[in-house]
Parts: sequence; structure tokens; C-alpha cells
Amino acid sequence: MLEFLLVPVVGLNVWADFVDRRAAFRSDAAVLSLWTTIIQFLLVMPLLGLVSRLTPAQFVLCAAVGGYTALARIPWYSALSIPGQKLSRLAPFTRLSSVLVIVLAFTLLGETYSPGKLAGALLMVAGALAISLDRSFTSLRDFLVGNRELALVLIFASSLAVLSVFYKYMMNAGVAIITTYFFLKLFQCVVSVANGLNRRILRRGLSAIRDLQLFVQARTLQTLAAFLYLFVLRHVDLSKVEPIAAAIGPLLYLSIDKVSEWRTRSAPAQSSQQVPAATASNRTYFALLGSATSALGLYLIAKG
Repeated sequence: MLEFLLVPVVGLNVWADFVDRRAAFRSDAAVLSLWTTIIQFLLVMPLLGLVSRLTPAQFVLCAAVGGYTALARIPWYSALSIPGQKLSRLAPFTRLSSVLVIVLAFTLLGETYSPGKLAGALLMVAGALAISLDRSFTSLRDFLVGNRELALVLIFASSLAVLSVFYKYMMNAGVAIITTYFFLKLFQCVVSVANGLNRRILRRGLSAIRDLQLFVQARTLQTLAAFLYLFVLRHVDLSKVEPIAAAIGPLLYLSIDKVSEWRTRSAPAQSSQQVPAATASNRTYFALLGSATSALGLYLIAKG
């Protein structure tokens, strides 16, 4: 089944996100977004000879989607740069894009609607919210003040939804995978460079990125993941692909963070920095609740 290819797709993107989390610390978010698009475009430049023409409407669509998704990446890097934030907490909110994707798949792309898929999508949202509740709060105001970074993630999530629907639209229209990805990266690069020139960050860009070599490797893996994802979308409905990818991601993030916490607690030198038992218990409870809810949502979507 082609759906199993989503496991390496999500795995490659998760690895890249952890690299970006490291790079974002003490780095400029706009610089990271700028060089992400430049590097990704350079990676696909050798494929120029395989790129075919687009219709005027497709060309305009690529420009609009490329511009929006390029600028929406800046809030994501801004959220990653906030000290103390964990990917297992931020990443589930990026998957809230799946609800918008499913709605657009039904309304714009004409994919088959069913109450089960809608119920599954809502459960996945609830699961993402549960995983995010790893801080204690006494009122709604306290929660919103303590979670302002989630608003940044939601902006990025909306761009992911637009991107997924754009990919599927282009696949349905018979546009080649390489052509779709090339023009998207072209316009992302153009908009990012224009933004970089306006903010005068183009020259100092590379020097502001921590661990540049690892950053470039992450862009390479993301490019491979994108081509694999497009290949799956060529043959499978978006309303089925997106929820599966959404369920895999948070579980991978959570597993990696739990292993990291276990290693930290096991190190004698770090014993003074251990998380209080009550707080750790609450986090585990919400994480398990969120994971179970997401799993139930995935089952309903798969059942249709």
C-alpha cells in the first residue's frame, strides 16, 4: 500500500524539524526562512531540463501559494526559537492543518465525504490540543498568555494546509511532480529573497545560522520527503493521506522527546534539573490522552 510510504515521509520531516529547532535557537527566524527556500531551490535547479510548461492559471496559482508559504515559515522558526519549547508540544498544532485540508478536499477537490471522516478530523484536533496541554494554568487568560507561541504555529499550519491542497490539485490536473515542485520552490525563493532584501538580511544570512552543514542536510531530506509525498498524492486521495501523516507525526515527536527526558533524568549531572513528579505526571496524562484520541480519529477516517 502506498500509504506506508508516508512513514518515511513523516520521519524525514521530523528529523529536519529537530535540526531546525537546534538552528533556530539564537538565530534570526527570517534568515532561516530565507535560506531554507534558497537551498531548496538550488537543490531542484539540476532538474530544470525536466520541467514542463504550466497554464497561465497554474502559473498564477504557483506564485500565490509559493509566496504565502514562504512568508508563513517565518512564524514557525520564531516559535522554534522560543527557549523551553518542545517539538512534541508545538508540532501537533501544525497538524491542525489537517482539518482544513479535509474540508477543502471535500469542497474544492470533490473527494468523497463521509461523517466518519469528519468525526475523525475533529478527534484529531482534540488530540493535538490535549498533547499541547503540558503546562499548568488556572484560567483561560493564563493559558492564552502562556501559549502565545501557538498562534505562530497556527499561521504556519494554515500554510501547510494550503500547500497540501495545492499539491493534490496539481496532481489531479496531471502536472508532473518535478514541474509542480520546481515552480513552487522558484516562487518561494523569489518572495523570500525580496523579503530578505527589504529587511537587509541577505548578506549576513549564512553567518547567522548555527550548524550550517546540518541545516543543509535537513533541507535535502525535506526535498526527498516532498517528492515522495507528491508520488503518494498522485495515487491516493488527500482526505486519506493527510490524516495518516498527521497521526504519525506527533507520535514520533513525543517518542523522541520522552527518550530525551529519560536520558536527562538518568544523567547524575542533570539530577538537579529534573521535572517535578506532579508536572511530569500531568504531561504524560495529556500526552497519552491526546495520542489515544488521535488514534481513534485515524481509525474513523480510515474506516470512512
